[in-house]
Amino acid sequence: MKEEVEIFIPKDKRTPSESSKDNDREEMPWESKQEEFIDKIKNNCIQLSNQHGYASKSHKKKYIRYSIPAIVLPIVCGAVSNLIPTDYEYINGITLSLTGILTGINTFFNHGKKTEKHNEYAGRYAELAGFIDSELCKPKKFRVQLDVFMERCVQKKNDLDSNAPML
Repeated sequence: MKEEVEIFIPKDKRTPSESSKDNDREEMPWESKQEEFIDKIKNNCIQLSNQHGYASKSHKKKYIRYSIPAIVLPIVCGAVSNLIPTDYEYINGITLSLTGILTGINTFFNHGKKTEKHNEYAGRYAELAGFIDSELCKPKKFRVQLDVFMERCVQKKNDLDSNAPML
């Protein structure tokens, strides 16, 4: 059985947090001005989540618009190539060129990756809005300290804003 040993640290060797006299500080009260500020952050997050969701859907439509023909055209062309008369052999070349153009557009604009990124940030903004909403629905006496909560919210929002894809 191990014995717990208490380590004695002289007062002059303690870290500032151990010897600090501000342990009895009052916490910042939740007031309407701060709640309005946090509510603005929440509303902005909801708005940005909706915008990123819309951008995600838009890029998904473009991805499908260019991908489906690029997949189907060579398959159909290959299946019917034996049935095409020799006078119309250029149809195979046009079909393959069109497939290359569609694939090039899809690769250049990278709609699939843009769909994924916008969808991810739509979820992240919605998550932050939900986090704020869950704290604001509590009675004031059961909430997290205001200064800590505001700092978390502002920091998360700034991080999302700096890393989110352009709308």
